Amino acid sequence: MPHLTSRPTRSFQMHGVTFQSVVSSTTGAEELAAWRADFSPDTPGQAHTMSAEEVLHVLAGSLDVEVGEERFVARTGDTVLVPAGARFRISNNTAEPAR
Repeated sequence: MPHLTSRPTRSFQMHGVTFQSVVSSTTGAEELAAWRADFSPDTPGQAHTMSAEEVLHVLAGSLDVEVGEERFVARTGDTVLVPAGARFRISNNTAEPAR
């Protein structure tokens, strides 16, 4: 299915973040997935590790990011590459929502 509309196929909340699936195996993808994540204000991140690379693109707001030992703020328009196997955490430590 090459043309995907803006309607998410799945949506769920976890740790104050709403995730909406845009691309996944349910839409025909074999290896990739794309999710939109909406972070509520003052949402502490949960450290975790992904088995594959992950790309995070900030659409709105700013997020505090930890990738391994690195810590930085990713702002609207910034992109973050999380290597496979890296421990990472994303938090919204502001009073504004982030996407």
